[in-house]
Amino acid sequence: MSTALNLTNRQNFYIKLKLTKTLVNYKLGTILRLFLKEKMAKKSGKSQKLRNYAKKTVEKPQISNVYLARIKSSFKNFVIFSISLNFLLPLLIYAWPNVMNHMIFQHFLHLPFKNLSNPLEFNLNNTHAFVLNHDDIQLGAWHILPHDKQLKPSSNLQEHFEINIEKSFESKKSITILYLHGNTNDRSTYHRIQLYKYLSNLGYNVVAVDYRGYGDSTGEPTEIDVVRDALFTYDFIKRTAPWTTIYIWGHSLGTGITSSAARTLTEKNRAPEGIILEAPFFNIVEEVELHPFAWLFSYNKILFYMIENSLSKLNLQFRSDIHLQKVSSKIMILHAEDDIIIPFHQSEKLYDIVKNKGVSSNLTFHRIPSHHKCNHQNIYLYPDLTNLISDFIN
Repeated sequence: MSTALNLTNRQNFYIKLKLTKTLVNYKLGTILRLFLKEKMAKKSGKSQKLRNYAKKTVEKPQISNVYLARIKSSFKNFVIFSISLNFLLPLLIYAWPNVMNHMIFQHFLHLPFKNLSNPLEFNLNNTHAFVLNHDDIQLGAWHILPHDKQLKPSSNLQEHFEINIEKSFESKKSITILYLHGNTNDRSTYHRIQLYKYLSNLGYNVVAVDYRGYGDSTGEPTEIDVVRDALFTYDFIKRTAPWTTIYIWGHSLGTGITSSAARTLTEKNRAPEGIILEAPFFNIVEEVELHPFAWLFSYNKILFYMIENSLSKLNLQFRSDIHLQKVSSKIMILHAEDDIIIPFHQSEKLYDIVKNKGVSSNLTFHRIPSHHKCNHQNIYLYPDLTNLISDFIN
């Protein structure tokens, strides 16, 4: 009995041992299979990545060819457009010489639906809108008061200037700056308003006028007529507020108008106290030839001959290089190095000829470094502008 019991126990032991081995082998096999499966999956993933990379490598030249075709097509269209312009522009100028008048003044480029009679719409406080009647046309203008003055109500324009432009005192001089803007748009353009505010904060009166054809002014501009508009506005200020000292500030095309007006006033012994020329050009012919778009026509001698001939017929010259030699007022030239519309070396050239041949005894030229990013129209961003203006005026 004892022997049989021992045999049974031994058999049970072997059975359990066998089951244990089987279970262990199963678990090890499962683990091994999972390991191998994971490893194969990784290999499969790497292979898939290699296949994807190879696919992209094969497809890449096809994508490049598409872009290359687009570039070729764009270049072809550009060449056709450039050749067409070089052929058509001389014909256009020959058939319609007055087109150069529109290209120079660009008074047709403006934003419509503006109410220039309400300066508050342009965030201008203490500003009086008024109209000057002259040559059967109307000139729209603004008078921006110094920032610390309140606009006093008046019954007419004469009274407005009499009570809102204060008299000079020993401690403070009454200064009024007549601002003559460049081409395109009108006196409400953003960068122009920023300059008005800048000058107002310095304590100066600013009178900004739109020449005929600009803004809410009537008529069509020509060189002779826009200069007459500037002279009329200057004389009006001088007549209604004779106690204030007037400076003329011209920008871009406005520098040509300023130069011509200042010469006329000098010849009449009524020269302004001083003129400030921001981004001036040597004369309009050179400016046209050096304009950023002029490189498209750099080899088209016929076109430039047609342009010069048209400008001559229209009496559209703006010869600042000649006018400034006859100006007795003190002159300050400001020009940014990063100006791409009118290269600053035109100012250097203008400065040299006026210095050597001009009659003004007070001539300064300030070259604004390009890192201030003033470019063609943001002179108010120059940190040292206050000192330049104050030193020039005071």
